[in-house]
Amino acid sequence: MSIIDTAKELLKKGISLGDEELIQMANSLLAEDETVTQPDRVDAGEFAVEPQERRELPTAVNKVQRGDNLFVDDGTEHSDIETPTVVPTQRRKAVTKIEQKCEECGKVAKVSDVHKRDYYICDPCLTDRRR
Repeated sequence: MSIIDTAKELLKKGISLGDEELIQMANSLLAEDETVTQPDRVDAGEFAVEPQERRELPTAVNKVQRGDNLFVDDGTEHSDIETPTVVPTQRRKAVTKIEQKCEECGKVAKVSDVHKRDYYICDPCLTDRRR
């Protein structure tokens, strides 16, 4: 066991027991040891940081960059295939609006058939009702 370890053990026992003599013995062991040195004080003017060189950021292994499109369609491949002429079909049903009478104010409004209901109240009447 080194002198420093012995001094640490003495210091721990001295603190736990509250024994001043053990604490002084530990301090005297540390004072005798030549390996423990106090760092020298440095003034603010003496402190200097050397600039580090800028390093390039690491590049990803699978980095994808946009390249030039080098494809030229000269018509040599698949020249036997023709695109058929087709009339496109309507993808969704056309919106139909129906008339509904407001139960509160009696106004008639055109509403999408999706929003049709038996007891219809127009938007202005709904906002007045919230107040």
